[in-house]
Amino acid sequence: MMTSICSLKNGSFYFVQNISLLDEFFVDALGGLKSVVGEKLQIKVNLNLPKILNGLNIAKTHGDMWINKGDHYEINLPILIQGSRKDFVFELELPQLIAQIQDNERNALIMEAQLQITDPLSKKDLKKSATLILTFFNQDEQIYQNEEDIEVLEQYNRVIVAQIIDDARKQCQKQQFDVAQNQIDEVIVRLQSNQRMASQAPSLIQDLYQAKQASQRGTFTSYGLGQMMQLSSNSYQQQGVNSIFSLDGKQQQQNVRFQSYSNNLQQNMVQQLQLRKTQNGNGS
Repeated sequence: MMTSICSLKNGSFYFVQNISLLDEFFVDALGGLKSVVGEKLQIKVNLNLPKILNGLNIAKTHGDMWINKGDHYEINLPILIQGSRKDFVFELELPQLIAQIQDNERNALIMEAQLQITDPLSKKDLKKSATLILTFFNQDEQIYQNEEDIEVLEQYNRVIVAQIIDDARKQCQKQQFDVAQNQIDEVIVRLQSNQRMASQAPSLIQDLYQAKQASQRGTFTSYGLGQMMQLSSNSYQQQGVNSIFSLDGKQQQQNVRFQSYSNNLQQNMVQQLQLRKTQNGNGS
C-alpha cells in the first residue's frame, strides 16, 4: 500500500525498522521538498515512422510512470528536485531491413520528445524538445563500432535490477527463497563481469547483495519484505534512501556520500542531523 501511494505522486518509500533513524529519513524527504525547481513536468514521446522502417515500435517501457496514450507515450511528474536526475528507460524494436539503403534514407528521424515544465516561482511554462535519429548501413559496408554508452547502460541496468529485486520478492512471498536468490546471483555475476559497469555503478551491486540477504528465509519476514520493496521502488523512481542492514539484521545509519538519489541539500541536512545526534550521544 505504501509503495502504491508513493507511485501516485512520484513519492519516496522509506522503510524504517530502527526508529532512531526515522528523523534522518524525514529530513531527507524534507530536503527534497525544499529544493523543488520545477512543477507539473510532462514528457510526450512520439514515434516517427520513416518509409524504410515498416513496423518500428516501442517494445517495452520500464516503470509504471509510462502512460500509453495510443498515438504517443506520456510521463507526468508533480515536481522536479534540484540536483536530481530522471532517466526513463524504454526498448525499441527495429524490423529487419531487406532492401538496400539509399543515401537519402541513411539518416532517419524515428522519435521526437517534448518536455514541458512549470517554473515554481514565475509560474511560466518552459518547453524543450529532442529527436532521435538512426544511421543505417548496408550489410556490405564497413562500420566503425562505437563503444557502448556507459551512462545508458547504467540506467538500463538500474531498471533491470529493480525488476529482478521485485521479481525475487514475489518468489519469496511464494516461499521460493532459493529461486529468488538464484535470480539475484545471475544479475550480480553479469554486472561484475563488466569491469566498466562494476566500477561505474557500485550502488547497483550493493543493492543486489542487500536484496540477496533480505531474500533469505530467516530474514524475509523480519525486514526483507520491506527492504526489497524499498530497493525496487526507489530504483525505479530514482529517489529516496535505500536502507542498509548488517549481517545480523540491524538497520544501519546511512552514509550520505553513497546516496545516489539524494541531492547536496538533502545530504547536508542529513549530515548535520547525524552530527547533532552524535554530539548529544556524547553528552556535549
